Amino acid sequence: MSFVPADYRPRFTGGHWQTLFAWARRRPLPGLPEPVARHFDTAADARVLAHCHWQPEPRSRPTIVLLHGLEGSSTVHYMRGMADKAWAEGWNVVRLNQRNCGDTEQLSVGLFHSGLTADAAHVVHELSEVDGLPAIGVAGYSLGGNVALKLAAEYGTHAPRTLRAVAAVSPIIDPATLTCGCDWM
Repeated sequence: MSFVPADYRPRFTGGHWQTLFAWARRRPLPGLPEPVARHFDTAADARVLAHCHWQPEPRSRPTIVLLHGLEGSSTVHYMRGMADKAWAEGWNVVRLNQRNCGDTEQLSVGLFHSGLTADAAHVVHELSEVDGLPAIGVAGYSLGGNVALKLAAEYGTHAPRTLRAVAAVSPIIDPATLTCGCDWM
């Protein structure tokens, strides 16, 4: 049998158009159940919102905490897509809104930034110690990937016994190069 190349022709060429198309096009995820909203009090002046998908008997399943990128939220397409894939593999899924993201500005005094790992660390701790979940992974996309990698580095060899994996999808290499188009930055 010899290799036959695919005859796939993308509708849009160029990474920017493909990214915009994927962002704007809602894809159905019929296998992903409706989430349960949950708040985590991560500091005296901070509360974050997560959208959780719990498998039957969640304490017998691994759990993944998903961290979105800059200007994202727990409801953006890539977060829902990752959740759908993890759910189909039998994982509990916690789609975490970073501080002040996803219309949660009223929940916290401080702002989300690429160095803020305390909220994710608190969520991992609460899922481990309060909920009794046995195996947790953290996966971040873009700026959330930076947060996930920084969290892993901060834990070093002292990570919680339940933290089994950390992954970064398309992390930003140099956050100083980010711009928002604002006059004040």
